[in-house]
Amino acid sequence: MVYPHKDSPTGAVPVGAVILTEIQIPFWNLVGLLVKVSLAAIPASIILFVIYGVLWAVTLGLFGAGLFGTFHR
Repeated sequence: MVYPHKDSPTGAVPVGAVILTEIQIPFWNLVGLLVKVSLAAIPASIILFVIYGVLWAVTLGLFGAGLFGTFHR
């Protein structure tokens, strides 16, 4: 089911859709939010680095011996 809405490009919005027309966030609250997001990204990037390192080590362990063995004299 679709309901009409004045801000929608097609003039209709599906049921359950949310349209935000105005957000008022004070500057310093926005700065605080962005600082928190950037600090939360540090441990996330470390975790992803460890996961990629383990995957890379497993890949080299499985296929690296054959590749490096062909070039070794």
